Amino acid sequence: PFTRRFPSRNLAIPLTVICLFGYLFFSGSGVATVRSFIMISLGFIATLLGRRVFTLRSVAIAFGSILLVDPFLLMTAGFQLSFAAVFGIIYFFTKSAKKHKFFYNFFMTTIVATIWTLPFVAYIFASFPIYGILGNLLLLPIFTFVIMPFVFVGVITSLLGWTAPFMVSDWAYKIVMHIADGLGKLPFAMLDLGSVPPLALFIVFAGMFFFISGYKNRAWILWSICAIYWIGQSQPVLKTTNDNEVVEFNGTFNTKYSENHPFIIPRENFHRSECTGGACEYKTEKWTAISFQRFMPIYKNIERLCDFDFIISYLPIKLPNCQEKVLPGGIIIYKNGTVEHVVTRTY
Repeated sequence: PFTRRFPSRNLAIPLTVICLFGYLFFSGSGVATVRSFIMISLGFIATLLGRRVFTLRSVAIAFGSILLVDPFLLMTAGFQLSFAAVFGIIYFFTKSAKKHKFFYNFFMTTIVATIWTLPFVAYIFASFPIYGILGNLLLLPIFTFVIMPFVFVGVITSLLGWTAPFMVSDWAYKIVMHIADGLGKLPFAMLDLGSVPPLALFIVFAGMFFFISGYKNRAWILWSICAIYWIGQSQPVLKTTNDNEVVEFNGTFNTKYSENHPFIIPRENFHRSECTGGACEYKTEKWTAISFQRFMPIYKNIERLCDFDFIISYLPIKLPNCQEKVLPGGIIIYKNGTVEHVVTRTY
């Protein structure tokens, strides 16, 4: 097929790919953007060859290509959520052979993406936004038909000194953020799922494999086992990030907002620990803990630190009498005082 002469209108396809590559470069080349670029490029090639544009093969090629360059991206939230969503969408519409109207496709795309990313959202963020589907239905059209087109036009017109398209996109973005904040403040906006063990995610993933392979009964059995296993797990009381900068205790945090951990603590989060003079104390029936983020609170409390069962500090501490109580970053503590070292997944 490459040897035949294509109509001149097909020259628009390679030009479009070049423009998309430029957007990929200027956008910072995030995982989701790279995935989209690879799949769209494959779609254009499929168009030239007279093949189906979007198939599970294109997802697999993008998946393997990205991991070939950087295998460690497999453990990032962007990689997991992006591929889970697009895989579910393509699988669903591949099985649904009927041609549906635009609003049906838009609605089902949101539903399917939410369902397929739910296990990873629960594992990564330990919570689920109840109004997430409603938010996507309201906000995605604004992103698709207002913000992104005006940003694209603004990139071109700004070279000529005309930045009005950027002003429009900024105005639309503020509307989006206002709606999102409103949804986040509604009653029961966030469902706290607690700490999801890695084995639970593996069982869910195995159930998905059986489901798409046609063994739906086996999938439901695995998902039921996962639910029982997950519910039976004891939930941690205290969690810290890898650098001990953020400590979560029974759903409250030791700081309002951290620039290094925006996904852990939203800007409008009001569930904060009451800390006195930069020292945050945490008490349960079995144990006590204290955490710091600055040097002066450590210096002022240095003589009483050994009175606590666990000491959490953003800065290194040397305590000859109780150095074993100083915990390194990335830990969770259970109700009975058991300490587990983990790698924080929410960066």
